[in-house]
Amino acid sequence: MNRLKHIIMSNQAWVKEKTEKNPNFFSQMRSGQQPTVLWIGCSDSRVPAEDITGSQPGELFVHRNVANIFTPQDESAMSVLEYAVAVLKVKIIVMCGHTGCGGLQAAITGCSIPHTEVWLQTARKTRDFYQAKLDEFESLENKVKALARYNVMSGAKRIAQTEIVKQAWKEGDSPLVTGWVYDTFSGILEQVVQIDSVMGASIENLLNPEDITVARN
Repeated sequence: MNRLKHIIMSNQAWVKEKTEKNPNFFSQMRSGQQPTVLWIGCSDSRVPAEDITGSQPGELFVHRNVANIFTPQDESAMSVLEYAVAVLKVKIIVMCGHTGCGGLQAAITGCSIPHTEVWLQTARKTRDFYQAKLDEFESLENKVKALARYNVMSGAKRIAQTEIVKQAWKEGDSPLVTGWVYDTFSGILEQVVQIDSVMGASIENLLNPEDITVARN
C-alpha cells in the first residue's frame, strides 16, 4: 500500500472511531474552538504536539517551524500569537524545543540550504549569546541539547516581551508563558522556564546564561 492511500484510509478509520465514541464529535467541532493552550514547537516529525501531551482536537492552538524559533519579525508567528491571546484568550503559551534538533545542530555547525540558513539567524544569535556555556560541552550532541534549552528560554522571553502579551497582562488576562524541552529518547517533557505577569515586569533581568544548568549526560 502506498503512503498516500494509507493516509486516506487512516483518516477514514479515525473518523469512524471518533463518531462511534461520540456521534456529535464533528458537529461539536463546527461550533468553534476554545483551546486553552498555544503551542509553539518544532516542525520535527518526532514531536507531534497533540500526541506527546495527550491532547484532543480543539485543545491546542499550534504553530510549528524549524527549530521552534520565535521572533517578532516573523509575521506568521506574530499573527498566531495575536489570535491566540487576543481572540482565543488562551491561558498558557508553551514554547517547546527538543533534543536532537537538526535545525539547532545546523545553527551550530552551519547550513547549506539557503532558506533554512536565513531562518536560523535567530538561533545563531542565541548560540552566540550562550557560546561560553556551550563551549563547556565536548560532544555536538550535548551542545545541541544545551542549545535546545537556551533557545526555548530565549523564545519564551521574546514572547513575554511582545506588546500582545504585555497588553493582555495589562488588561488583567494572565497567559502564562512557559518553556519546555521534549526528550526524543525518553518521551519526557521537562519545563525549563516559566514567566507570569509578575515576572514579566522585570523580564530584562531574567534568563542570563547563569540562570539555567544543563545535565552533562
